[in-house]
Amino acid sequence: MDLMLPIILIFIGLALVAVEVYLVPGFNLIGIVGFLIIVFGIGYAFTESGFMGGTLTMLGALLFGGGM
Repeated sequence: MDLMLPIILIFIGLALVAVEVYLVPGFNLIGIVGFLIIVFGIGYAFTESGFMGGTLTMLGALLFGGGM
């Protein structure tokens, strides 16, 4: 349950980046906010779950974002 909030934040951030890429052309605020939410979620995972939890969260975000 410790990683639920960072995972939700990362999904929200990835959704905002997907909206930026597919629906809103150009380099807008939506993509920047999505990227910042992703970075905050990963940082939160590192502070709350330590190095291993943060690393696993970061790898999951990279894999999911790359697959998206």
